[in-house]
Amino acid sequence: MKTRRISESQVVTIVLMALAVILLVVGTVGGSRAALTYSETYSTELSMQDIGVVFNENDNPVENGGVLLKDLLGTDEAFKIGKEYEEVLTVKNTGSIDQYVRVTLYKYWQDDDGKRVDLSPAYIKLALGTDNWIVDPAASTAERTVLYYKLPLKQNDETSAVLTAVSVDNEVLKLVEQSKKTEGAYTTVTNTYKYDSVTLGLKAEVDVVQAHNGEDAILSAWGATVSIADDGTLSLG
Repeated sequence: MKTRRISESQVVTIVLMALAVILLVVGTVGGSRAALTYSETYSTELSMQDIGVVFNENDNPVENGGVLLKDLLGTDEAFKIGKEYEEVLTVKNTGSIDQYVRVTLYKYWQDDDGKRVDLSPAYIKLALGTDNWIVDPAASTAERTVLYYKLPLKQNDETSAVLTAVSVDNEVLKLVEQSKKTEGAYTTVTNTYKYDSVTLGLKAEVDVVQAHNGEDAILSAWGATVSIADDGTLSLG
C-alpha cells in the first residue's frame, strides 16, 4: 500500500483568516447635553504564522487593554450633540503576506440592562473613509456597516482611514414625550427625552484573508462574491 504525500505547493492555497474585536466606545446622551464615558476596551493583535492585522487609532496602535478615545474631549469638556469628533481608524498589516481587509462597524444604543433594540442606531453618525474603501450594501444594515479595502494590503502597509469621525444627530433632541400635571392653579410640564440616560455604542471588527487566490479565499472565508482585477483591485459582485 502506497502512502500519498502532500507537497508544499499543494497546501499554499489554504485560506488563512483572522478576526479581531477591537473597539468599544460608550457615551451618555441626554436632553440637550451628552457626556462621554469609557468602559472596558478590547484589542487583539492576531498572527497566524504569516497573517496578522492591528487597528490604529489616531496614529496610535491599539494595544491590549489600551484606552480608546482618551483625547476625544478636553478637560471638563462636555460632549455636544451634533458635533463631529475626530476618530481615525486604520488597519495595518503585521503579517508577512499580502492580505485583503474587511471591516465591520456596529453602532447601537444601550442602558444598564443591555442593548436597546427599540432605539434607532441611525441617529449615531459615522463619517466613513472613502479612499479605497467600499461599502457592501447587501451586508449592511442600520446597525452594521461592512466595508472592504479595495487594494491588497502589503506587509507593514496601512490602509487609509476607514472611519474619520463620530457624532450624534441633532434630531434626537426632537424626540420628546411631554406630560402635564395640574395642582390647583398651576400646571407643571415635564419633557422626557427618549434618548436620555442611554449610552451610544460603537464596535469595529476586522477580518483578513490572504491575497493569493483572493476571490476563492474571500468566498471560502466570508461567503462573499468579489471580483479582483489583474492589478489586484477588488470590486463587489
